[in-house]
Amino acid sequence: MVTVHGSAGNLGNCCGCIPARIGIIILCLTYIFFSSISLIYLGIRAIIYALEPRLNHQNCHLGQFGCEAQTQSFFEVFSCDATKSFTLNANEWLFIFGGLFFGITGLSGVVERDKTKLQLFGYFLSAQFVIGFLSLVIDGTYTQVCGSFPDSWWSMVYAIIPKKLDTIKLMGYNPEAMPIDELEKILRLELVEWIVVLLIIGLILVSYFDYEVHSLCSVLEGGPTGLGPAFGIDCAGTATREWNQALRKAAEGVSHEDMDPGDFHAFTNLRHAEKFPFLMEKHPAVNYKYGAIGERLDV
Repeated sequence: MVTVHGSAGNLGNCCGCIPARIGIIILCLTYIFFSSISLIYLGIRAIIYALEPRLNHQNCHLGQFGCEAQTQSFFEVFSCDATKSFTLNANEWLFIFGGLFFGITGLSGVVERDKTKLQLFGYFLSAQFVIGFLSLVIDGTYTQVCGSFPDSWWSMVYAIIPKKLDTIKLMGYNPEAMPIDELEKILRLELVEWIVVLLIIGLILVSYFDYEVHSLCSVLEGGPTGLGPAFGIDCAGTATREWNQALRKAAEGVSHEDMDPGDFHAFTNLRHAEKFPFLMEKHPAVNYKYGAIGERLDV
């Protein structure tokens, strides 16, 4: 008995429950959607800063719109105040522009079964994992050295417990100016541990999807049934061109009575997959039976 795997068996599953292609398509659409929203917000913020007649530059940080270049010494560039938004800006720009461009590229690669385009999306996920890991190390070092959270961690805190921080502000305190130990006592929450755990979970998810993308790349050009171009399925890839070229060379030594071009249709070949020879005879008369992958069934 010969088992012919379907598309799910050959292309794999994502998250253990959905086909890999569907999962990667959803991932690409997610990147495209949120990157587009972030890009629109970035444009609106830039317009608002441009329309303001005068900005208060006391709280300007690196990468903030509307901040004019100020004369700083060499050591001031690497001060806590100057570097608090460094990782946030790096990850924002990578996610917004990289996620939009490579999300569209990856989506096109999955739909068109283009391995090269999908690989570019995989490389983007790899870069995002590396930069995310480096950001975790840099932000952790910043917290220990400067005694406060960087902007990237503050953005997470405001997203997780906004109401509690608003309550502290109503009491007349500035959460960002408070020592971390006192802030954790007031909130009764281990902020550092929770932030690190959430970031590690995010890195694990990125690495998982990176693995799924590269796994799909290895079988993407195998056709919808995983059999490749051997049955006339056009995958628009290098393997298809090489197979068609081999068929043309083989056809040069075969008479027209033994081979009819009509037998080279995809679904016809799939129906005749158990007959020998696969593509060389219109009406096989040989008693040998072969499986869809060329295995002798009578041995």
